Amino acid sequence: MNKHQLQEVMADQLLEFMRPEDLISRDVDLTLHIDQPEVSVITGVRRCGKSTLMKLIATRVAKHAAIFYLDLDDSRLFDFTVADFQIAFSAWLEMQPGTPARIYFFYDELQNVIGWERWVTQLSKNSNYKVFITGSNSNLLSSELASHLTGRHVPIHLGPLSFFEISRIAFGEKLMDLVWRATTIGAADVERIMQRYESFGGFPRAYLGQSTHLLPVYYNDIIEKDILRRHRVRTPKIIHNLGRFLMSDNTKLANRSALAMTLEVKKQSTVTTYCHYFQESFLVTELRAFSFSVRKQVRSLSKYYAVDPVLAKKVGFSFMKRDGVLLENLVFLELQRRGSEIYYWNAKAGYEVDFVTCSGIKISAAIQVTYSLESPKTAERELRALVAARRELNASELLIITREGTEDVLEYDGVKIRVLPFVSWALEGRGPVY
Repeated sequence: MNKHQLQEVMADQLLEFMRPEDLISRDVDLTLHIDQPEVSVITGVRRCGKSTLMKLIATRVAKHAAIFYLDLDDSRLFDFTVADFQIAFSAWLEMQPGTPARIYFFYDELQNVIGWERWVTQLSKNSNYKVFITGSNSNLLSSELASHLTGRHVPIHLGPLSFFEISRIAFGEKLMDLVWRATTIGAADVERIMQRYESFGGFPRAYLGQSTHLLPVYYNDIIEKDILRRHRVRTPKIIHNLGRFLMSDNTKLANRSALAMTLEVKKQSTVTTYCHYFQESFLVTELRAFSFSVRKQVRSLSKYYAVDPVLAKKVGFSFMKRDGVLLENLVFLELQRRGSEIYYWNAKAGYEVDFVTCSGIKISAAIQVTYSLESPKTAERELRALVAARRELNASELLIITREGTEDVLEYDGVKIRVLPFVSWALEGRGPVY
């Protein structure tokens, strides 16, 4: 590309990037990144708010530094190559009134340019530069990048809005007032937000606009750009069918051999590869069974949890009531946000525990998720599985997360088990509002 074309594109993009607007504060401590020299790598599914997070950062630093912004997902930059990075930077410098003493670089969807990591590595060596990059593919933090930026990059993984984040949007500092949350009005207000979250999910435009009509558009855009086009898949029909299976049967065990037969794919390894593409694009996360044997753990059947259960409900083809599935998916996403190492687990007697969290081989918590404990049969099933986790895994914490009901402590076979509604658990122990 020539310099004048790049200047026109960058001027348009920067004008939009720095346009004044109300920005959503995310559950990320920006002070850990703004003043640190390492490259900040923001990854996450498309449309989850990565660019908005960069805008928030840019507004904080614009008073004392120059802002360089380039969105590589712009159709006008379709032919952009690694050689154009230097041209773009030179073109940008020509537009500045003087030579900036401090420059913050913001590159959006950088994975679109092959070899980008060499340019970012070069920038990271200059103490007057701070670089933020975003990408919608987990390969952005691949071993190749790690080798180029050893000790010089810090990851930020962003997902759709969490329940804590949307509650903070609604209530601000009042959200941390436990007395207010315990009042009849406060509890009703929080419940109203939860119902809205269950209806519209956490993608910012879907939730704030109270509409799910964009979710299939997001999904198809991810399939097209991050799977079919990126991996040059020649069988798009199989990808689309697999995606609908993963979205419809999220939280259930996925037998890839059976999936291969259903999708009429000759090799099971092809299904495994395609499932990995969905993980790379952050549409789903794979969950394996916990075992003290690494071999058994690797060979266990997988579960796949959607990046947003309302998105899964919208694009899947299951017409069954999915309240329990949605709740289980929300619990998984919250555990993931907390940085937990997560597995499911099967007891020797065949009981299944939805989630166990651990550090190495030490089990910190065993968690069951159920919409309600009103049914004695349901309560029996959940409690006996957790007791098995205590005795076989020595799990430190035993917890049942519900959608309906109140906080409680139950005793089963001499073991005490805590019960928490999701809204209480998701807000429990949260820190200050940044």
